[in-house]
Amino acid sequence: MPVIFVLLAIRQNLPAPVGNRLLIATGVRFIAYLIHAPYMDMYVYHNFISPDWFDAVVTLEKHNIEAQNIPTAQIQLKIEQMKENINFTCWV
Repeated sequence: MPVIFVLLAIRQNLPAPVGNRLLIATGVRFIAYLIHAPYMDMYVYHNFISPDWFDAVVTLEKHNIEAQNIPTAQIQLKIEQMKENINFTCWV
């Protein structure tokens, strides 16, 4: 998507000097960085800094469900669903 913005900006300012084109490209790159940085930070955190973060979430959820006196079979089903969802939505 940022490439499209750069191409459109350059197309609109075709007779513009190279400095203006670089300024536009730098601005688009900065906006792309602001959009991309949180996702990259989450990827690094979840895969390298704390790869077992989801185990803590599952344990906490299991304790919360057990406190509600729900049968063990339903607890296991809920935990399996949580693990399937995280495997589906996590980055590879």
